[in-house]
Amino acid sequence: MNIGSNALKRLVYIALAFALAQSFALEVNAAKPAANATISAQDAAQAQALLQRAVALYKEIKDLALAHFGPQGEFVKDDLYVYVVSTKGVLLASGGLSSSWIGENVANQQDAAGKLFLREMLDKARKNGSGTVEYHWLNPATNKTEPKVAFFQKVGDRVIAVGYYAPANR
Repeated sequence: MNIGSNALKRLVYIALAFALAQSFALEVNAAKPAANATISAQDAAQAQALLQRAVALYKEIKDLALAHFGPQGEFVKDDLYVYVVSTKGVLLASGGLSSSWIGENVANQQDAAGKLFLREMLDKARKNGSGTVEYHWLNPATNKTEPKVAFFQKVGDRVIAVGYYAPANR
């Protein structure tokens, strides 16, 4: 089979155009995780900073700090908020929608995927004193269930936590 010079040129141009289109598509998709990683790092840093402030206040004034962690308190920033659970699993304070559960034992509360995330948090807090837990929670800003990461620290018989929505679904 003899391919003419013009036909060969067209094939080369088509191949080059296809390769450039694929390269562009890869660059666009590669940029998204980088942006999401930046969002994730910023959200994580803000959540950790809020947790440190909450822990410092709790250490200073003990259970009087619980009043500061409500929905109208100074420990709510956009979709970040503090919540406090006793080591027995009773929700003591929350700046989020879960504030309606204050006074209830939430240790066996499941996330949207059925995970006993608070039980995991309490177990890790007993063993390690602090850590993280991942779960899926309703984001009121998007009205969708999204992955969330919570940082927590045990102070006496209280576990203080702040969660942020992971950027995968943002």
